[in-house]
Amino acid sequence: MRRFFPLGVAALCAATLALARPDPAVAQIPGSLLPAALTSGTNEQLPPGVRRAGNVEIATVSFENKQLFVVTGPVIPNRQNPGNLIPVEVRVAQIEENLQQVLIVDPNRTVSLFGAYDTFYEPRTFEVSVTKVGDQPVLVAGDKSHPNDVVLLTVTAQDARYNGTLPDDLAKRWQRVLQATLTQALESRQPDLLRRHLVLVPKLLAAMAAVSVVLWLLWRTLRRRRNMLLDSVPSGERDQARIDRRVDLSALLLWIVGSSLVAIWVGGVLWMLSLFPATAAVTELFSTQLAWLISIWFIAGVLDRVANATIAGFASAWSKTRFRLREDDSRRALRIPTIVRAVEGFKALVIYLVAAGLSLDLLGLSTASVLTLGAVVAFAASFAAQSIIKDVSNGFLILAEDQYAIGDIVAIGSESGVVENLTLRVTQLRNDEGRLITIPNSQITVVENLTRTWSRIDFTVEVAYESDVDRALEVVRGVADELYHDPKWNALITERPQVLGIEALSHAGIAIRVWIVTAPLQQFAVRREFNRRILIALQKNGIEIGAPQQIVHAIPLEEPHEEPHEEPHEEPHEEPHAQPREGG
Repeated sequence: MRRFFPLGVAALCAATLALARPDPAVAQIPGSLLPAALTSGTNEQLPPGVRRAGNVEIATVSFENKQLFVVTGPVIPNRQNPGNLIPVEVRVAQIEENLQQVLIVDPNRTVSLFGAYDTFYEPRTFEVSVTKVGDQPVLVAGDKSHPNDVVLLTVTAQDARYNGTLPDDLAKRWQRVLQATLTQALESRQPDLLRRHLVLVPKLLAAMAAVSVVLWLLWRTLRRRRNMLLDSVPSGERDQARIDRRVDLSALLLWIVGSSLVAIWVGGVLWMLSLFPATAAVTELFSTQLAWLISIWFIAGVLDRVANATIAGFASAWSKTRFRLREDDSRRALRIPTIVRAVEGFKALVIYLVAAGLSLDLLGLSTASVLTLGAVVAFAASFAAQSIIKDVSNGFLILAEDQYAIGDIVAIGSESGVVENLTLRVTQLRNDEGRLITIPNSQITVVENLTRTWSRIDFTVEVAYESDVDRALEVVRGVADELYHDPKWNALITERPQVLGIEALSHAGIAIRVWIVTAPLQQFAVRREFNRRILIALQKNGIEIGAPQQIVHAIPLEEPHEEPHEEPHEEPHEEPHAQPREGG
């Protein structure tokens, strides 16, 4: 696939011609070949569209956005001071200006809105011929009334050596190219052709509308069929796999029909615009690139959907056979959707990155340059890139080791919930409150999987101290056995329940502990049913549930403390000594 020139080349050539417009004859004089020693060591950047091949420089001649052929020129060590050497880009600009002279119109003639007019040269008698100027072939053009009126270009020996042929043979080859291209350009500008095109446009629109109606009806039929398949209830795993394959096929056909509808209108509009000279140049510039872009993304979309169908088929086969993998059969229902989703995301990323790279290359942007720019940006954001790499690597290990899958109930750090989405970069949990928690995989170090392979109910019931302990144990054991043998619940309980006995004595009562092993994700339903049966059984047998007991200790109040009362101090009173009575 050959690339078109960027628009900047035309601006550069126009500026070069405005600054120093050479004589047309001088523009065709070939420059001498320079030794390779003179070209080595120059670091000057070449102009857009100019390439260097050994000791020559080459560029492509274009006419109305159509590439014709490649011409050569000498290597210019210093374009600021080329001396007597003619740069190849200047030669190309002069040749393209000579080609445009073929399309000149008499100023006295009118030009239509669509760019059509009576050209100066008659298309039916227009001819490109080869003449000789010295030993060099020269291509000239004219019609019956103006033979050899325009000098187009000189074929040099350097051109012939580059193309691996003789100058005369190369001149004849270029003559055929220019004859067909210029004649077509002249014919497209004639008023009679314009009238035919104006009659053709309504027919094209009617045909496009008819095809669009057919495609739209087909699209509606396919969508209705896909919705019916989505609403259908499968009778088993095999029927579900068949329905999934039909849904994938319907989705692929829907996408193809929708893309075809868009392509028809885009292609039809471009085709109609190409019929008129005023819009043909722009259409020619974009039509080829647009067609390739549509093809690239169409193929990418088809590959994406075919890969989805292939992955779905592999997942269906994996659900039926183990492929010699050492894995628990009960984990397939969770692992398969998880791995399928991660692989589909990685697959889509690779396909559309390749499509984007091809699109950039088609538009003239070097993929290597884009990757180099991306590398610079990645280096500037190296810390963020390191985190992403850690996320992806840890996500790959999570999938490979089956640490958890979509649908598992896990606890990661301080967060817990049901795994709703798992990619190579993040894990998303939905907690009991309905909040979606997103955790980068690089931050996951310890995972508690509550539903891996099997689950367990750790049940404890406390009965009052006044209860008969042996009777309470017998009642709990009987309820557990009854639940285990119930056909409705037996499929969810993988082992016979274990009544471990009295676990603890506390202020609330006597704690009786029971273990019940269930299938993954079934512990919650089994626990609720066991709670209901235990409550009914204890009430029926008159066993009271333990309740926290409160003991009140009576603390006697102390009598108020009185200070001792001191009597007032009195001096001792001495009685008078009794005098002996004297007889009397």
